[in-house]
Amino acid sequence: MTPNAIPESFSGDGTTIEVRSRRRCPFCKSDPNKFTVGLEQYMNYLAGGLVQAAFPQLNPDAREELISGAHGQCFDKYMENSTDES
Repeated sequence: MTPNAIPESFSGDGTTIEVRSRRRCPFCKSDPNKFTVGLEQYMNYLAGGLVQAAFPQLNPDAREELISGAHGQCFDKYMENSTDES
């Protein structure tokens, strides 16, 4: 399985890495945000770790963005609009 969180850049000391989602936000179509995580955490994720286990320091919106590409505020707005139409 191809990971959704892909590397962008490494820190100078090699202990952290910037990652972003492979996908654009399905709601606003803009580029994904970048998140700084530990290199060891990223390696655990690549080895099959779940996003919430590999990156516990990221908030749920950030973890969802790494999985689906959806920005938290875009998803919230979508859900707000979808419940208004019911």
